[in-house]
Amino acid sequence: MIHLGDITKIDGSKIPPVDIICFGSPCQNLSVAGNRLGLQGSESKLFLEAVRVIKEMRVATKELSM
Repeated sequence: MIHLGDITKIDGSKIPPVDIICFGSPCQNLSVAGNRLGLQGSESKLFLEAVRVIKEMRVATKELSM
């Protein structure tokens, strides 16, 4: 496994193609025990960064269908 560093600084179009992507993010905004701010909460930006990187990877490899 290659560690790519800070997700906010990763350009998904420059990552070699992969077969599997696995990630996790803090759940404070999503948990019923948390503040329930959903994807608008500040802790959810890690999730949104992961989605951005995945989209960039898909465009770069022209893998647009799911």
